[in-house]
Amino acid sequence: KQCVFNPTGNISIVCIDCGLKNNQLRILCQLGAKVTVFPWNHPVKQDRFDGLFLSSGPGDPQTQCRETITIIKSGITSETIKPPCLLEGTQYCFIASQNHAFAVLTSHVDKDWSVLFTNQNDLSNEGLIHNSKPFFSVQFYPEHFAGLRDAKNLFQIFLDIVQSYKLAKPINAEKYLVEQLSKRVNGANAPPPPPAFCSRLKKVLILGSNGLKFGQPGEFDCSANQAVKAMNEDNISTVLLNPRNRRNSAEPIGSDRFRRTLILLSLNQVYPYAITPQHVELILRMHKPTGILLSFGEEISLNCGIKLHE
Repeated sequence: KQCVFNPTGNISIVCIDCGLKNNQLRILCQLGAKVTVFPWNHPVKQDRFDGLFLSSGPGDPQTQCRETITIIKSGITSETIKPPCLLEGTQYCFIASQNHAFAVLTSHVDKDWSVLFTNQNDLSNEGLIHNSKPFFSVQFYPEHFAGLRDAKNLFQIFLDIVQSYKLAKPINAEKYLVEQLSKRVNGANAPPPPPAFCSRLKKVLILGSNGLKFGQPGEFDCSANQAVKAMNEDNISTVLLNPRNRRNSAEPIGSDRFRRTLILLSLNQVYPYAITPQHVELILRMHKPTGILLSFGEEISLNCGIKLHE
């Protein structure tokens, strides 16, 4: 079954739904595109669209999305070039929401492709771009509106490239993408210097993710780990409130070994309690941190911060 959104749009985009996020549709429509959504295994013909958009999705693509892979291969090898954007991940010192289950091994990437983004936490690949054709991928969520929107203009870049091919005036996708992204961090758009109080930070409280109930879906909570690591590198002591155990991690946040390591190395403290204003207030009185980091624990921590502010 197909669904059409913004039917009067001036650019026709076909979206293959592998786990489509509503904000992906909203942004494409707001930018003037007509978006036709097809199921992940629906064969799509080249003459049906101006550009192809592959949404992000869960699972191992090699075992669960073979039909999708066949569709994308036909588009890449076709003599008729229609620019697809494969939503899968990216890093560029831009801040974007992401969740790693699988990543591309750059050592196995074909010579026709180049690395577009690299994650600075674990150096995993976050995006690829074709050296001559208008194909690029990202492995994060540029449509995510939970915080900063550093990568939102990737949608406009994608539509600009599609439009150039539709008008038979193709632009160099790699050069144009890098130029547009660079504008986000240079000149008038350069980020401001850190506030003066940052140099006075000695200790911060990090709010992680809340515990899970039976039957409730959940993701790995590696964000708090990375926050602790980053603070330690800047000689800032941390207090971590995080009740969730990462069973599939080599170093679960709530494990005794993880807690002992933190305490021995940097005198950090880990509290495996529910994230509530009452618990946070107790920790604030005990440790008197300079500030609180809220953005490493999903909605629970953000909502707790709002309640504390109120």
